[in-house]
Amino acid sequence: MAHPPASLRRLGYWIREPGDDSFVPPQELVGRDGEVDYDRIADYLCAAPVFEAYRGYSWCRFGCDLHNGHREHYDGAWLWPEGLAHYVRAHRVRLPAEFEARATSHHPLSVAPPDAYEIDEGFWVAWCAERRTGALRDVLAAAAERDAAARAERHQARIRRMEQTTGLSETGCQWAGCQRLALRGKPLCAACALRGQEPDGRGVGTSLLALLNG
Repeated sequence: MAHPPASLRRLGYWIREPGDDSFVPPQELVGRDGEVDYDRIADYLCAAPVFEAYRGYSWCRFGCDLHNGHREHYDGAWLWPEGLAHYVRAHRVRLPAEFEARATSHHPLSVAPPDAYEIDEGFWVAWCAERRTGALRDVLAAAAERDAAARAERHQARIRRMEQTTGLSETGCQWAGCQRLALRGKPLCAACALRGQEPDGRGVGTSLLALLNG
C-alpha cells in the first residue's frame, strides 16, 4: 500500500530582492523579548541530517564575511538551510514558536529523507507576513535604485575610457543594429565590445547590507 507523501515545512529563507513579498529580512526577526536558548536551537539546527546539497554558497544577510552553507537540513518535519544556525546563534534571529519548542526539547531525528515528499513553504510565508513591518521596504527600494544607477554610470565610464584610450574609427560598429562608431582598428564599438559585462544587479546585496545594518 502506497504511503502518502511526507509534508515538510520549510523555514529560514529571506528576501531575495527589495520587492520580494514572500519573506522578510532576518533583521526584522531579531529577538528582543523573552528567554530563548539560542545556542540550543542552533545546535539542533546543525545536528539534523542533511536533506539536500546545492552548488554555490549562501551569504550572511548581516554582512558577516563567511560562506553560510550550501545544504538543507531536515528533522522529519521541518526543512531549513544550513546557514540558519548562524542567524540564530550569532544574530539572535527568532523562529516560529512551534519550531523553537521542538528544537529545545528534542534531539533531531536521524532519518533519511522520504522517497516521496511535499514541501510546504506556505507556513513560513504566512509567518513572515505576520511579522513584516514594512519599515525596510522603502529603504531597500531606494538602495537598489541608487545601486543600479551607480553601476550603470561605472559601465558608461568604462565605455568612455575605452574610446579615449583606443580612439574611434570613421566606420560604424559591425554589431547588427548598432549606430555607434567602431573603435580604431576594431570591428566593434566600445559598448558592443563590452556586451555581456553590463550591470546585472549582483552588486545590490552590498548596498542592501550597508543600509540594513547601518
